[in-house]
Amino acid sequence: MLVAPLVALSLGGCGAAGPRPDATSTPRATGATATAGTVDGPAATTPVGSVATAESGTTLAVLAATSDGSATAPAPTTAPAPSTSAPPATVPATPTVAVIGDSLTFTSGEQQRLQLLAAGWDPVVIDGHVGETISDRVAAIRQALAAHHPTALVIALGTNDARMIAESRRPPAEQWAITRATAFTALADAEGVPCVVWVGINAHTDRFFLSTFGPEFNAFVQRYAVFADWSARSVGHPEWFLLDEVHLSAEGDRQYAALIAETVRTRCAAPRQ
Repeated sequence: MLVAPLVALSLGGCGAAGPRPDATSTPRATGATATAGTVDGPAATTPVGSVATAESGTTLAVLAATSDGSATAPAPTTAPAPSTSAPPATVPATPTVAVIGDSLTFTSGEQQRLQLLAAGWDPVVIDGHVGETISDRVAAIRQALAAHHPTALVIALGTNDARMIAESRRPPAEQWAITRATAFTALADAEGVPCVVWVGINAHTDRFFLSTFGPEFNAFVQRYAVFADWSARSVGHPEWFLLDEVHLSAEGDRQYAALIAETVRTRCAAPRQ
């Protein structure tokens, strides 16, 4: 049996068309019921879930007419109940950290990895090269930042710069100026990193004139970065060092890594999600 939809428009009030319903008005069910008629007959009403606007009183009824003139009402639809369940929580991403250093990072790298992970940080780079100065490592800093965009950067450099001052034929003041300039370069490269940590150098040994150069260097870098004070942490612990009083024993590796992980955890805020 062929079914053709018929739209019957019943206008309240006079026969002229009333104002168009406001699109922003909230519809409400009329609950009107009546018997369907022919197209030419009197206006028909039907139990078809018609709706009326509050402003115009216009009732819009949708009839499903059969070929013999009878009509059937479409099944009423029920709006789904609003969900009461909370949206899934956003799982925060693990913050990342890159460490660029010298031989102290080279020997303590595995301890750094383990302790940073335990502190809730992902060490995407731990790169320590023996005997290298700040200037030697600027390219590694740039590469780590470009490749990983870490939340935090740890710079553990400066000991070999003191060695260069001791061994260079340049006047100490000139070599110190070079060290400051390269430190500024490293810090400028890291300007967009949310947290930059600089690990200080051991200033409690005469090796490489560290007792002379160390306090000045540490005072300098802590003005421009979060400072991890290795000199203060290691004072009174000769067992943390090898015989040269610079390089680290196994316990020194653990303590050096612990200082880095603790500083990153407490001083570098993880990003909000």
